Amino acid sequence: MYEIFDNALTELVNYAIVGFEFVGVVVLIISGLKGIVNYVKRSPQIRLTLAEGMALSLEFKLGSEILRTVIVRQLSELVFVAGIILLRAALTYLIHWEIDYEERQKRDAVKARDQKLKAEELEVRKEEAENCSEDYGHETADEAKSGIADKILGARFGAEEEKLREKARKKYDDSSK
Repeated sequence: MYEIFDNALTELVNYAIVGFEFVGVVVLIISGLKGIVNYVKRSPQIRLTLAEGMALSLEFKLGSEILRTVIVRQLSELVFVAGIILLRAALTYLIHWEIDYEERQKRDAVKARDQKLKAEELEVRKEEAENCSEDYGHETADEAKSGIADKILGARFGAEEEKLREKARKKYDDSSK
């Protein structure tokens, strides 16, 4: 009876190992083909896409090696499988590190672009304030800039802050007359 279960388990594990290995190879081939297409298109995502595919492929291959430990009969086979597992785990770690690095680079580039756009927007608003200071009824461009800045801050901090700011402005205007 024991031999029947042992043989059934060995066969099941062998089929599962082949299945995991097959899926890992298919994922690696598809990732390689995507990498070639992205290279031809000069996509900036090429490294990230390829690394993610390689990492997924290695995960499947690592799963097959872990399953292989179930059917190992000798210590030398176990040492060999353990070496393969360590090597694939190290490769997976390095690939995930590369993916994190690429994603950080992408986030930093987006953040820098956003900061540049905000600075340009602020510069445009300053220019608008200087150009339309007379339209706002202000004597100087600085007063117009202050009025626009107050409006921006008012929108940012809510309606109640704006009301308080308006009261303070009226009080100041009344005291300066």
